[in-house]
Amino acid sequence: MTGKDTAMMILAFLGGLILVTIIFGGSPSKQPDTVKPALPVPPAPSAETAQMVGLGEGYFVYRSHEDRFFLCRRGKERLEVVDVYTLTHKPPTYHAGVSDEPDHGWAFESMSRGKEAILEVRRRQFEESVASGDWEKTQGFAQEIAAVGGTGFLTDWLGSEKDWCGRRAAALALGQRGYVETVPVLADMILEGDDIRKKATELLKKLSGEDYSVYSDRQKTIQAYKKWYEDNKSTK
Repeated sequence: MTGKDTAMMILAFLGGLILVTIIFGGSPSKQPDTVKPALPVPPAPSAETAQMVGLGEGYFVYRSHEDRFFLCRRGKERLEVVDVYTLTHKPPTYHAGVSDEPDHGWAFESMSRGKEAILEVRRRQFEESVASGDWEKTQGFAQEIAAVGGTGFLTDWLGSEKDWCGRRAAALALGQRGYVETVPVLADMILEGDDIRKKATELLKKLSGEDYSVYSDRQKTIQAYKKWYEDNKSTK
């Protein structure tokens, strides 16, 4: 075999090797000059931020990203901010002091006008519930108003010119706090249903120290308590 034949065999072998590499290995892919980093995936928005919840009767609570709670009401053109609150952890309390009942201890604390802001909302809700004749809501709002110091507002509602729904709710809330001025209204409540009559009679006994419910005639009981009030109001 000549040197020429040997060279041809070597070339043929190398050509076959290259062909097999291409068939089974594929052609080489071009690598990029630079590698781009993957884009960061933004976190899913929290369900606990930037929420607005309707409270009914045109009122809303909006929670901001800074954990501020805005009490808003619907105005003519936009929502109006009534007050701003933060959520704080402290021993549970009620209007007269520290509560003995176990509770979670979380409370909303006003950042602006405090009790006056709450009173503004509750006074409006009270008047709206009176206008709609909703006794349950009216009674509840009266209790809340009395609890945060709105007794002056409720005292005005004892007047005979006021709606009866509001008068009796105010009388119950104030009577429970020892206001003798409620006696005439509480006396008229003896003609109400069993539940309200029972509450009124208990308060009348407590305020006057007298039990005129022993009379079988309800009108006689009413007149007796009203007479007691006229005789004693100047000393109370």
